[in-house]
Amino acid sequence: MSIKTHLVAQEENVSESGIQLRNDEPSSPVEQQIWIRKDQKRLKAFVDGQIVVLSKGNPFSVAISGTDIDLAISESFYKTISSSTQFNLLNLNAGDRIDFTITNSGASPVDVSFVQEVLFADGTNGTLAASQTKLFTVLKVDTRIVVRASTFA
Repeated sequence: MSIKTHLVAQEENVSESGIQLRNDEPSSPVEQQIWIRKDQKRLKAFVDGQIVVLSKGNPFSVAISGTDIDLAISESFYKTISSSTQFNLLNLNAGDRIDFTITNSGASPVDVSFVQEVLFADGTNGTLAASQTKLFTVLKVDTRIVVRASTFA
């Protein structure tokens, strides 16, 4: 097996094809530019004037198996529970965001908690009433993990 290295000079406002392997964001990305952030293990693109994270091969929510929520698998998850559950957030780096929906199928309230220390934002919490569904948005800011829980009507 041989290893090939391809070096290119990126000119301003020049269209580009292929995928770059980068250690940081491009200083002036061009529309439809695609790259992989080695440190974040994320496929990103510049689309409609903003940097977006592209799906890891599954554009839909992934069922949470057990209690591990692994950002290496997806960025969107769901699970139905009937008792209080403690989740473990895996592969969460500074700047990462995870969204997951939890539904309480039981007749009593349940609590969603995390192995990691988290800060619930804006007075939200992890308690779900009977038959309630909440969207949990997790954002890692530097070393802090911030969670916002939004109730579905």
